[in-house]
Amino acid sequence: MIARKRLTDRSFEQRGRLYRADGRIAKKPMSPSKRSSPVPPASTQRSGTSAKTSKATSTPGKVLSPILDQSEGQTPIKSKDQIMTVDLASRLSDELFDALRNRAPIPLISARHPELDIDEAYRISLGVLERRQADGERLVGKKIGLTAKAVQQMVGVDEPDFGFLTNAMQFADGGTVTIADSMMTPMVEAEIALVLKSTLPTDGVTPEMVMDATEFAAASLEIVDTRFDTPKITIVDTVADNASSALFVLGKDRVDPREVDLVTMKCELFRNGDKLSQGLGAAVLGSPFISAAWLANRLGAFGVALEAGDVVLPGSLVPFAPIAAGDTFVAEFEGLGLVSATFA
Repeated sequence: MIARKRLTDRSFEQRGRLYRADGRIAKKPMSPSKRSSPVPPASTQRSGTSAKTSKATSTPGKVLSPILDQSEGQTPIKSKDQIMTVDLASRLSDELFDALRNRAPIPLISARHPELDIDEAYRISLGVLERRQADGERLVGKKIGLTAKAVQQMVGVDEPDFGFLTNAMQFADGGTVTIADSMMTPMVEAEIALVLKSTLPTDGVTPEMVMDATEFAAASLEIVDTRFDTPKITIVDTVADNASSALFVLGKDRVDPREVDLVTMKCELFRNGDKLSQGLGAAVLGSPFISAAWLANRLGAFGVALEAGDVVLPGSLVPFAPIAAGDTFVAEFEGLGLVSATFA
């Protein structure tokens, strides 16, 4: 096994020219004017637990979605712009949930409703999550996607997306997944998963805070799959569609992230024994910890925290690869071991 290198604060300092300490991108800072004002808090607490954050208090077993907690009729979600009504948000959440369950793609939301922004797309995603929880699924984590510039260019967006992970999305390392059961056009990514031991605040989160809150890192594969009828999506479409996430799997090894350098960690992805690609942890916004800090602060704008016990998928080290029935994918991470999946 390759010797593990201890991660130091200098790994973050080297990337200070590109990223602020709170994990947001310095070259293209998030404009507060693009957010809803005010933004109602939303909680995504898993059943049977509670967590205190700086902006929201969770209610066990319930998603407090601003979309669905408003009164019926034409009540606006955004009081200033009065763009997305409760009726529209609920209808679009229904469409995406039905597309997920029935494997029936729908037209792009952005094409039909070009006035919608990322915050409104996220509220549609919350509505889908609430329907999934009502159908028996349980929240187990959060994810950020499209962290690599090359991948952003492939799908035509210019910033990361973000979404949720449920227990129904997780399968066992080395397991077999039947594509026809739940997916339409799946693709695979290789990621360094972080599993948290403590809850992070909802603002001011730094990469160092993420590292301190992480219990272990693990090799991971994420399966992405769009619920739309075209791959030419916008950031509004992918955020509404739970960041295009479908399934994920964690490798068996559990590694203390303070004992390895996740920035320089190398990953190789193989399909049916043939090497497809390779990448480094630095491909994920400069560091998986920077990426997770960005996610914590972005979700925090909605009062949602990265919580103790969460699986956090911070983004792929390699370009995504299409999946076909009969394929077996293996991702090998230096210092984290292997993770694999077979598709039927």
